[in-house]
Amino acid sequence: MAFGAAICGMLLLSACGNLPRPFGREDDVDASGVRPEMFFEAVQVSPVAGTTKPMGTLLAQAVSERLQSRYEIPSALDGLSKGRFHLTGSVVEAGS
Repeated sequence: MAFGAAICGMLLLSACGNLPRPFGREDDVDASGVRPEMFFEAVQVSPVAGTTKPMGTLLAQAVSERLQSRYEIPSALDGLSKGRFHLTGSVVEAGS
């Protein structure tokens, strides 16, 4: 009986720990022997289609910066992240 209670107690204590936070900030991560790139997950922002390449890249960079500063969601330009979320957009001409 005491052995079973000890096992249950150890199982309960081993369950206490940090929950995974895919959108957590890098300074929140405990880096005790773990490579940060293994857990860094961000929204990939692709250059905006339907405009010139430099303008599409600038728009994507602005969206990425806004996600980070306003909503604290890690984001990176396309190809810089291993995230499973991918944000794409396109410019269309407004009807007159």
